[in-house]
Amino acid sequence: IKSKGVTMTALLAKATALALAKHPVINSSCRDGNSFTYNSSINIAVAVAIDGGLITPVLQDADKVDVYSLSRKWKELVDKARAKQLQPHEYTT
Repeated sequence: IKSKGVTMTALLAKATALALAKHPVINSSCRDGNSFTYNSSINIAVAVAIDGGLITPVLQDADKVDVYSLSRKWKELVDKARAKQLQPHEYTT
């Protein structure tokens, strides 16, 4: 699938998203010390090196998107990150 543009990052993001879908407690948070809040979506952030540091663009709904689309989206996010054109919703979700 590498010949179709699928990157190792996209494969790892997809595998992580599928694991989180299978084990939702890992994709939850405990805010009050007593109960868990389960996140309704699986968003995977991956660090990208840019001038002056790192930024973490987010692959939204990574469990629902096929690996080819995920890889295309990742390339788009990396290009935007390096050009300093990411929108807040692309790195804060």
